[in-house]
Amino acid sequence: MLRRLNEIYRRLDLLQRRLGVRVALACAALILSLAVVVPATIAASSFTGTRDRLIAAIEGRSLATSDPAAVRLRDFGTIELDGRSYGGQEITALGDLLFDASGEVNAPARLVELMIADERPRFVPEFLLERSGTLWLMAALLVIWFQLVVWLGLTFPFLLVLVGTVLAATPFHLAGQTGAVVGIAGIGLLTFSFVLLVRLTLAALDWRVRPLAVAHTVVKESLRLRVSLGFIVALLVLLPLIPLWISPEQPLRYQIQTFISRSLTLTYVAAACMTLLLGCATVAFEIRDRQIWQLFTKPIGRAQYIFGKFIGIAALNAVLLVVCGISIFVFVQYLRTRPAADMLDAAAVRDQVLTARANSMPVYTRLNREELLSRVDMKIDSDAMLQAEIESGQRTRDDIRRSLALPIQTEHLQRQRTIGAGESRTFVFPGLESARRLDAPLTLRYLFYCGRSDAHETHPVIFEFDGFEPPIYRLYVPAQAHVLTVPASVVRDDGTVSLTIWNVGLDQEGNPAPARYTISFDAKDLELLYKVAEFETNFARAIFVVWMKLAFLAMLAVCSATFLSFPVACILSFSIFAVGSMAPFLAQSLEYWSIDDNWRLDQIAVYGIAQGAEFMLRSFGRLRPTEALVQGRVVPGREILNGLLIIGLLWSGLAMLLGWLIFRRKELAIYSGHG
Repeated sequence: MLRRLNEIYRRLDLLQRRLGVRVALACAALILSLAVVVPATIAASSFTGTRDRLIAAIEGRSLATSDPAAVRLRDFGTIELDGRSYGGQEITALGDLLFDASGEVNAPARLVELMIADERPRFVPEFLLERSGTLWLMAALLVIWFQLVVWLGLTFPFLLVLVGTVLAATPFHLAGQTGAVVGIAGIGLLTFSFVLLVRLTLAALDWRVRPLAVAHTVVKESLRLRVSLGFIVALLVLLPLIPLWISPEQPLRYQIQTFISRSLTLTYVAAACMTLLLGCATVAFEIRDRQIWQLFTKPIGRAQYIFGKFIGIAALNAVLLVVCGISIFVFVQYLRTRPAADMLDAAAVRDQVLTARANSMPVYTRLNREELLSRVDMKIDSDAMLQAEIESGQRTRDDIRRSLALPIQTEHLQRQRTIGAGESRTFVFPGLESARRLDAPLTLRYLFYCGRSDAHETHPVIFEFDGFEPPIYRLYVPAQAHVLTVPASVVRDDGTVSLTIWNVGLDQEGNPAPARYTISFDAKDLELLYKVAEFETNFARAIFVVWMKLAFLAMLAVCSATFLSFPVACILSFSIFAVGSMAPFLAQSLEYWSIDDNWRLDQIAVYGIAQGAEFMLRSFGRLRPTEALVQGRVVPGREILNGLLIIGLLWSGLAMLLGWLIFRRKELAIYSGHG
């Protein structure tokens, strides 16, 4: 029976290799793709057009001017457009949430979504309805994907995977377990997509160029080695299952943040371990097993050999990240279809998580040189002990000046971040011209300390934005981050926002009353966040940063194995990877490092090694795209360029140069004692 099935599969495989059959299958795939894409595009365009016109009809309507449309919206919950009424009782049920304090419609986009929820085309994913550009991109990818399946000779394997996935998911579908169905479908689709892209990569590397020939061999070798294949299979299986492990009872924004963090971290760690092990194994095993003897009988240089190994692992990582990246993106959109806890939760998903925001910090005044010297000298003249040290010759006045300058400057800045009970302080945030131009809401993030900073207490604070009425009263928990969303209208014509923070509360009669404690905060804990890009663009940037870091690890592993055995090369590569990942924590620890005695050479050596390692791998540790995505912050192009120059070119180039200099002098024709 098995032999007969193999014979049938072999004949079908030969059949699909014929040009005429491929052309017929390609035309059928194109027709099938268009049959899916065209209706979805028409339905999505009609829906988004209606939505955009409704938003335009609602924006700017205000009860303060007795606008008829605003009054109708308040009384009946409806709006007229093209002779048709949208909305109803579900809108009037919002009550006070319908309009803001100034009488304007609150969150018009979210309101329109509620009005036309019943008209949403169910066969089109929600994220495609919000981004017309994404819809066309996904349509193009679908067409290209099907064409690759046909022309790479994977039509019948695809049909087998499709049938197997449907059979595995059917019981869960009948049981109503949608999450399990999505997970099983994701495993099947990811696995086949990985095989498809690997086949495409092998075809792209099949050139008579020596480094590409080596890279072609590395990609094929990675699918045979258990070391790399284990990580690949584990990643492709576990990634679609992560949404099943996230409780739907949490607020939606936390569900999405948790998934982004877990999935990207899993992808990066698994890919990094695979890269280091594969990079060390592919070179060390060839040297150990004397396979490299036959390779170097051909006209290939050792630099070409190293570079080819690097290209092969980097190409494999690119395939893995493309597959995992698309999977993560699709599952984020799937999680987005889960119900939000309330309107604020839905707004937080849109404006604080699935976005790309930059930040603006308040301007603090620093003491100039003259003012700083004046305060330092005043401190010295008023301190009898310092005067005695100068007179006795223990310390010079210049030495004391240098030791006092930083603490005095720090104290001056800290005073500007301190607000006494019943007092206020004004902060100016610059550089917000783009936020005003985009007319997107801004988010104030703040974290205050006061009293004992007890997490079980709440304290009052009032925020007053210049040009926005009325002042906003809030209760905050000390030592915990809070956010406050304000409209873009708070940005003044010069691109600045003026914020006055009052450390006061309200008494029982609603009158201002001083708070109990003084407020203080760190420099990083008061900022305005504003949208500068879309989530899709930011996500692509994050994936590129991950690939760039993996490329450096690939070069590191390959070059380590050129002069070290497999175990030692792994130890060296993983150690550098660990130190680079912990570089920010290492830098923070070094700030508090103190040497007990100037003659403790061991401590001096440890400090020097740690400081040198942190300095060299600082850029590697600072690039944290996962953290930026979770917080809805943009991955800055400046940091990407800096990382590309330092990690991608400088350190990868130095690693290759060092590996080549050692490898070119290595005597390979020495019997290893194995085999």
